[in-house]
Amino acid sequence: MAAFPIESAGASNVRFQQAIIGTGIFGLVSVFPLGLGGLEILVKCVLMYIAYRLASGNKAGGYYDSSTLGLGMLTNLPRHFKDLYERQTDDKRYVAGLKKEKSNGIFRTINALETALGFLLFSYGGALGIFLKSTVHHGQKEVIIQVGCTIVFALAHRLIAKANIGESLWKLASSGRPIPLKARIDSQSY
Repeated sequence: MAAFPIESAGASNVRFQQAIIGTGIFGLVSVFPLGLGGLEILVKCVLMYIAYRLASGNKAGGYYDSSTLGLGMLTNLPRHFKDLYERQTDDKRYVAGLKKEKSNGIFRTINALETALGFLLFSYGGALGIFLKSTVHHGQKEVIIQVGCTIVFALAHRLIAKANIGESLWKLASSGRPIPLKARIDSQSY
């Protein structure tokens, strides 16, 4: 299976729009200090999760509910981790499931949990920001790091979605309008 399968124009548009939404929220959440010390990155991660969940229009993957905030994404993490492990041990079943989705016109995008994890990795207060703070020595250090982190987040969001490995499922209606799905078509994990 190719790392970046050819995507339809509709899937590409949805993924591009969601990358723009995610990057805009990332920039806003990153810029404003909350004055919470060590808890700030976690509070901002939750804000990123909620804002992206509401703005992206994503419903659910296969392991969590489709309520407004999708809190099942967090409460059902053990099941999701089990699914991720099984994908590694039964790759044929996972690949077959992806092919079945594709044959039914379904494509994947990045969900709120994956976006929030991206925030933890790529934000100014996250892993990338901490690394850059220790390496960049310039008068406008803060701005350079913030812009760099935002660019990396935007690229990562788009490339991960293009690889069709996100957990949020969408389908194009016959009219070409994208529709977020609430669960996998066969409700089986893969």
